[in-house]
Amino acid sequence: MTSRAALLLAVAVLAGCGGDDDSGSSASSVSDLCEAATSAIMTPLGNSLDNERDRLSNGQIVKSSDHEDIYFVSAELDGPGFQGPGDIATWATTSPGGAEAIYSVDPLAKRHTTWRDGTAIAGLSLEDDGAQESRECVTG
Repeated sequence: MTSRAALLLAVAVLAGCGGDDDSGSSASSVSDLCEAATSAIMTPLGNSLDNERDRLSNGQIVKSSDHEDIYFVSAELDGPGFQGPGDIATWATTSPGGAEAIYSVDPLAKRHTTWRDGTAIAGLSLEDDGAQESRECVTG
């Protein structure tokens, strides 16, 4: 009876360890979705900033599975009016190459760039697949 109880305890401990591996693979799967934004998309985003002293950095793109031709682009927004790291803005585009439509998706992008409101025009939101993931790509 004692060896059986020890065996059951060992199985329970090992099963618990297996759950930890799954949480690590989720984080790596988000990073697998990330694609660094090139200057082809970052330049039009940067050119649309309301304040010429503001800058975008670490742009990341994730293809949405909720929309056939939508890519979410998030980037760190830096400038005199921001508190430091963590100010992330999100846009949506039909082309990560920057040659197609670009829409502002979150409040920072709407307030600090001149791109049209994607929530009002195209029904895009931070709840769509790819939006939060692109933001996670920026934060690492």
